Amino acid sequence: MTNWPTKKLGEICDIKTGKKDVNQGNPNGKYPFFTCAKKHTYSDEFSFDTEALLIAGNGDVGTVNYYKGKFEAYQRTYVLSSFQNILPHYLFYFLSGTLKGIVSKQKLGNTMPYIKVGMLKDFGISLPPLPEQKRIVAKIEELMEKIEEAKKLRQEAIEETDQIIPSALHQIFSRAEKDSWKHNKISDLVEEIKSGFACAKTNKIEDGIVHLRTNNINTGGQLDLSVITKIPESFVDTDVYNLKSGDVLFNNTNSAELVGKSTYIVEDLPYAFSNHMTRLRVKKNIINPKWLNVIFQKLWREGYFKRLSTQWVNQAGINQYKLLSIEILLPPLSQQKKIIAYLDSLSEKVKELKKLQWETAQDLSALSKSILHQAFKGKL
Repeated sequence: MTNWPTKKLGEICDIKTGKKDVNQGNPNGKYPFFTCAKKHTYSDEFSFDTEALLIAGNGDVGTVNYYKGKFEAYQRTYVLSSFQNILPHYLFYFLSGTLKGIVSKQKLGNTMPYIKVGMLKDFGISLPPLPEQKRIVAKIEELMEKIEEAKKLRQEAIEETDQIIPSALHQIFSRAEKDSWKHNKISDLVEEIKSGFACAKTNKIEDGIVHLRTNNINTGGQLDLSVITKIPESFVDTDVYNLKSGDVLFNNTNSAELVGKSTYIVEDLPYAFSNHMTRLRVKKNIINPKWLNVIFQKLWREGYFKRLSTQWVNQAGINQYKLLSIEILLPPLSQQKKIIAYLDSLSEKVKELKKLQWETAQDLSALSKSILHQAFKGKL
């Protein structure tokens, strides 16, 4: 513990609010425009020209930014300036480590959290002598620099992990010519192809049949049910629109970058799907459905579907005719099985690596908070 005096924030700096409405910004403007978001946007004008801390009063409430120079600020963003006996960077780190704590405590029920100016002015600040403030800031920045370097290395590891499957596929298909795999049109390999149906968002209900949309296929080729839409059962012919184990679901309409995502259906699901999705059921005596999904994933990563699609404003589409006319490489079933088993094993290892990377990210985030917590208890 320390015996540093505690001062109210309103006693050591001026606290004002911004002057502009959020819609007065311009993303292509010259000056930073601090709103209540974590990242600033821009403005053609500026109302402040000073060294300041910017605190979000609502939105990403409690977020603290530092800036020196000309800038604009939103009406619900607090602008702290004219600092007395306190280093702006010391105050920045102090508020970054403590301010969100009081915000979370004052949230009641469904009321959105916010910061009132009185709450901010009365907020207590531990105030050591200026030389001690300088030492604390220097130590924090030294440790934060090491954490940022660790985050950079972690990001590089994530990018390398993301390349494991594409690299394996490249090696597999590089050997395809030597193995003399056959070329087959998808039309020769499927016994059924079916597009889904449109259903307006206004028909969404709390309890009904899941209606899969484009967001339900992620870029890793998995079915993502984190956000689902349910529609009335009366809207769905469940004999026609359903998903069975072994189906491949193809995203036929999306942005140019995302059109062509696909996923393999592991188990029978009583789900319907939108007209932006196409369900394929293959001739299993010729092709393993997982192999078709592997091919789709490979072609999507290579940008093939983007090039093949018909594009219009903000969207791209691949109709059934184009989809069925695609020629794909097809090894014998026994080889398909071996390759799929290898890729499944590799995918499990990738999943474990990503789990470890996520845990490392959480540890680094917790370490940053711990450093700030310890700094203002005199333990750095």
